[in-house]
Amino acid sequence: SRYFLPVSAGGEHLLFCNFMDPLADDPVFAQVDDIVEIQKVLDSSLAEYNESHPVMDLVLFEDAIMHVCRVTRIISQGG
Repeated sequence: SRYFLPVSAGGEHLLFCNFMDPLADDPVFAQVDDIVEIQKVLDSSLAEYNESHPVMDLVLFEDAIMHVCRVTRIISQGG
């Protein structure tokens, strides 16, 4: 416990993402405590995408949201 911060109360999932503020010039990875907030951002981004591309009827359930967070982190690392 000397090197790690305690997980927030009720934190079933330890999620980090850099897309919670879509208008940020330099997005920073931050812990997100509420998966509902991530879902709102992802639903909004999906709706925006669907306006200018062929429609993707995706259901963003909890596991899918966690995978999006992980994949985003991996892709953002570059290399």
